[in-house]
Amino acid sequence: MKNILLFISCLVSLNCFAQQWQELDSGTNFWLRGVSFMNELEGVVVGYEGTILRTADGGETWSAINSGRTADFLSVFFVSENLGIITGTQGTILRSVDKGLTWQNVSWPAAAVLHESHFIDEEVGYIAGEGGQNLKTVDGGLSWFKIDLFSVNGKVSVFFPSLEVGYFVGIGSFEAIMKTDNAGSNFLGFNNIGIEEFTSAYFTDTEVGYLTSVRGGGHMAKTSDGGFTWETQFFNFSQGLYAVDFIDEKEAYVAGGFPDDAILLHTVDKGSTWVRQNLATKEPLFDVDMVAEDYAFAVGQKGTILRLGDAPVSTLSDLEQDEIKLYPNPTNGILNIESNNKLGFELVDVNGQLLKRMDEVFKTTVDLSDMPVGMYFLKFEDGEIRKVLKM
Repeated sequence: MKNILLFISCLVSLNCFAQQWQELDSGTNFWLRGVSFMNELEGVVVGYEGTILRTADGGETWSAINSGRTADFLSVFFVSENLGIITGTQGTILRSVDKGLTWQNVSWPAAAVLHESHFIDEEVGYIAGEGGQNLKTVDGGLSWFKIDLFSVNGKVSVFFPSLEVGYFVGIGSFEAIMKTDNAGSNFLGFNNIGIEEFTSAYFTDTEVGYLTSVRGGGHMAKTSDGGFTWETQFFNFSQGLYAVDFIDEKEAYVAGGFPDDAILLHTVDKGSTWVRQNLATKEPLFDVDMVAEDYAFAVGQKGTILRLGDAPVSTLSDLEQDEIKLYPNPTNGILNIESNNKLGFELVDVNGQLLKRMDEVFKTTVDLSDMPVGMYFLKFEDGEIRKVLKM
């Protein structure tokens, strides 16, 4: 019988030392369940009733993307700058290859709840779902096939720290943690804590991993030996914990608080101590994304989006050094485009609708005089995407 180490973790509550978070205007009151940034400026948030929000300025403004669906979206994961996956209820799987501007429907035929995706690289990825609907792709999410975890209970989170080693976690007893060491060909149950309701998983390597749980109040479990033993960490609150994200092997944030509080915990010592963040909101939080040191986002109930740190600001001197120059931006009409190389481009709105296409040019102008005030995007054929503001 494997040993289980139980202890009450040291939860530091000195708010004077906690990082400060600010609430952003999301423009929606729907519950937001997932957040993923592909760089420091551009990110996507998803939520109930088919909600997709996108920012290109570090969260200062958010634009609603028309998903064309009414399913509840539960997670978003950007594998790279361009490739992103959304999962949700009704077997929802959406795929983007243009930084979240447009989304292709590649949904699973079974109307299952698909909680979360995780990719090892731009080809191989997994989805954790209910009703035995746990999926794998080997073509970047274009197609999916079912894998057998030999577990009857639903899985809520999946994480692969390497190509071969991966973990699916969720509800149950020994099968609440299912591990593979052969890329999903076989799985074994690794939970010896007891009945659990795990909500998220993060592994800093194949041996060290962290799980959040909502069972019996908020707590976490940590392993340092690849899942053979687990240390259970309890806190001085009763609300559940829903997400954990690390920026390196030492620093992480945990989000939670459902049903009646907002909770963010911060560690810089591999979870030995946790600092509860001082938040202005009481809305429960469901996901957190550490984008960079001292720069993170969390999302939750009633359209809540929180940001740690200030959004990076692009200056004119930054743009002048780029191979592609746009000016004036913002513009009230004529936008000048210059490039060191001949490039074609497409002008699209926030919903991904094509407004203008131009073949390869060094220098041209685009007339936005008749366009409504708002945000637009130039998609260049070299893969670069630039935001344009019409004032």
